[in-house]
Amino acid sequence: MGMRTVGLGGGLGRKAAWRGLCGVAAVAVVVAGMGVARPAGAAAPSELALGTGGNDSGTIGDGSTTERDAPVRTRLPRGVSLTQESGGDGHTLGLTSDGRVLAWGRNDVGQLGDGTSTLRTTPVFVRLPAGVMVTQVAAGGDHSLALTSDGRLLTWGRNTSGQLGDGTATARATPVFVRLPTGVTVTRVSGGSYHSLALASDGRVLAWGDNVFGELGVGGRANRETPVFVRMPKGTKATAIDAGRNSQSFAVTPNGRLLAWGRNDVGQLGDGTRKRRTTPVWADVPSDESVTQVAAGGDHSLALTSEGHILVWGANKSGQLGPGPSDIQKTPIENDMPNGVTITQVAAGASHSLALTSDGRVLAWGANHTGQIGGGAVSMRSSLTFMPLPKAAGPATAVAANSDTSLVLAHARSTSTTTLTATTEKGGRTRLKAKVTCGNTTPTGPVTFLEGNTVVGATDLDAAATATLTPSGLAKGAHHLIARYEGNALCSSSTSQKLTIAR
Repeated sequence: MGMRTVGLGGGLGRKAAWRGLCGVAAVAVVVAGMGVARPAGAAAPSELALGTGGNDSGTIGDGSTTERDAPVRTRLPRGVSLTQESGGDGHTLGLTSDGRVLAWGRNDVGQLGDGTSTLRTTPVFVRLPAGVMVTQVAAGGDHSLALTSDGRLLTWGRNTSGQLGDGTATARATPVFVRLPTGVTVTRVSGGSYHSLALASDGRVLAWGDNVFGELGVGGRANRETPVFVRMPKGTKATAIDAGRNSQSFAVTPNGRLLAWGRNDVGQLGDGTRKRRTTPVWADVPSDESVTQVAAGGDHSLALTSEGHILVWGANKSGQLGPGPSDIQKTPIENDMPNGVTITQVAAGASHSLALTSDGRVLAWGANHTGQIGGGAVSMRSSLTFMPLPKAAGPATAVAANSDTSLVLAHARSTSTTTLTATTEKGGRTRLKAKVTCGNTTPTGPVTFLEGNTVVGATDLDAAATATLTPSGLAKGAHHLIARYEGNALCSSSTSQKLTIAR
């Protein structure tokens, strides 16, 4: 999803051709559309929210409007943890672990839902109706959507095209309920720049808002101010949806096929053409692939398959598909993953891409003019680059993107403390014991015992976070020892005080 004015050229050849053109194995990734994050309930609460890149509207939430070329911490309210984030054009939404919604960034049309039009550089709580619990959020261009625990939808912000679905074209500074068809409950919501999609519990897809490119999938190009059912092929249901940043829409079917409709000027629908589609058409997914997730950026689209393969198509002028030529790719092609890396979630800005790995690292590539790749520079990156996270961050749990900002949720990395003691065993042998504490986390991993720079021995922490060692080969006399805990993803490294023993 994103800005209507985005118009990038791009594309890639088939897998073998890609390798030949690049001279190396291609890197495979999936990019999600605006607001795509883990399904509700899939992510554990994360104590840290981080952002890098464009920040002129306060989309990072660090209390400033300063552009960042490396991740900095969002200033969440004390004691609040997030399970999901979603990025619009210039504003950001966060879902708290207790079902509330935070918002920050641009607010000129009420997209933050706090009852004002005041730009916010730190998160504020959305004014939800009393008693409502939210399970998923989605940020459109300048509008916001929230799925409630009972399957209803709330919207707020810009409404010039009817994208709020309340039957009007009036902007809302606080949430209003979408006028869903009678008896329909929703399980998933997605926001485009000026249109919105929802997945009903029976597998049908609803759409409303702007329709100039046919992105509502109902035939014709008239806007709709209340939800209407997308004209899916007879008997077809959906399991996943995505509203793109630039007026394209997608739905994944239970058998792993992919439907697409809307804007298609650079082949972003993946049907082998550049024709606008006002009703869904089948994307040309390879017959041996089954799609499980689809994602749309500005003018590029990607899909994740059941076997973990990545399909890419559309524009690649800024490297948002990965290494390869910059002409238009009109059908999905498969790219190769880096060796040993498994992708579990993806997100896309207007022309940059993010991926979360199974071990909690973040890959980023594509446009980098505002520092959204997060590597401390602002040059475009067509190859996947690991984003350096702050030392306080443990494993990342989710990624999302604004148009030119990258958002990361991560566990906080606690500070550890190592204490070294010694006891004398029978026979005069010395037994060393290193005890490691790390906040509310049980530390794991190796402890190294040293005398100066000489390693005396090493052993792993046990279930009680204690490492024991009976050193051998120590000469008679005094020895000055320390224990060094190497740390892990959730705990920092630490070194004990110096302990003197006599042999």
